[in-house]
Amino acid sequence: MEILKEYAEKFGVKEVVNDYGEHRQTRERSIVFPNGWVASIVKNNGVDVWHPNGEHTKEFKSDKKYSVAMCDYNGCFDWEILDQYGAIEGCIYCDDELEILSACETIRRLPNKRIYENGENHMGNGKTDVRNTVVNVKELIDVFKDMADRGTLLTGNGITQMDLYLQITGAIVATAMKESN
Repeated sequence: MEILKEYAEKFGVKEVVNDYGEHRQTRERSIVFPNGWVASIVKNNGVDVWHPNGEHTKEFKSDKKYSVAMCDYNGCFDWEILDQYGAIEGCIYCDDELEILSACETIRRLPNKRIYENGENHMGNGKTDVRNTVVNVKELIDVFKDMADRGTLLTGNGITQMDLYLQITGAIVATAMKESN
């Protein structure tokens, strides 16, 4: 996953110290972003389930190879935020490096974690809701034009509508946050 490694080097924070004095570092499967969030990339091995009769099975929420979830610098996972962007119970499931990059980009473009904790415009669950923010449409179009010029829009075989939706949503949220500042 060479492109993911380059992405982590470009956008990941080398190291942060969390509230417990622990050092969190960007690594191959854990990207620490400056917005207070960490993308955690793991192989989708399913979830161990132990049944009352003693039977052990694995449950899979998706048949894709990887899952990307996010936690804060303290390692606390937020299983709800990514659901707004098509995640299943807090995880974005991916088959390949491009899908993983799209999921990581969604996390990187989220508002700063402090905004979720201290923001003024909250949803019912205490999170900031930028979905009703007025954005500059021309600027939004320019964002997609720039992405097309760089060849970074998701295209080709095997790309799902959800993949494209995640990328578009990330761009809209980033633009909305820029407009609201």
